[in-house]
Amino acid sequence: MGVANKKSVAWHIAKILEEEGANVLYSLRSEDRKKSLDKLIAGKPVFICDVEKPEDIERLKKEISAEYKTLNGLVHSIAFANYSEGWKPFHETPRKDIFAIYRYKCIVNCIVRCFKEFARQKSFCCNSFHFYHAYGGRKLWLHGTC
Repeated sequence: MGVANKKSVAWHIAKILEEEGANVLYSLRSEDRKKSLDKLIAGKPVFICDVEKPEDIERLKKEISAEYKTLNGLVHSIAFANYSEGWKPFHETPRKDIFAIYRYKCIVNCIVRCFKEFARQKSFCCNSFHFYHAYGGRKLWLHGTC
């Protein structure tokens, strides 16, 4: 999750996983995002899903389950910040902007629960902030939303 460009943390994680032999699946927020990443992800399995839409998450689950029996992990590197009043220090950030950040964290937890049945190992979800993974696997799913 979180592939936005070649500087993305998620992109670097994906590159390392592929170098180690993992089969990485990419899920991007929109067709526009996919077009902007064409050079980076050409020839790789790509799925479209806007995580803010529950119906997109369910469709993604159906699409992936039609092609893959298990997932060995999920990398989440969604970056979201709402600057409704411009860039401010954290302690001056408006409450509504902070709640928007936590809303995304809840969305990611819902995605993990939705895909957990695909998990080959019980350690599919190791942390609810930035990195969901399972050791020893060959398939990983990245989701780009930036």
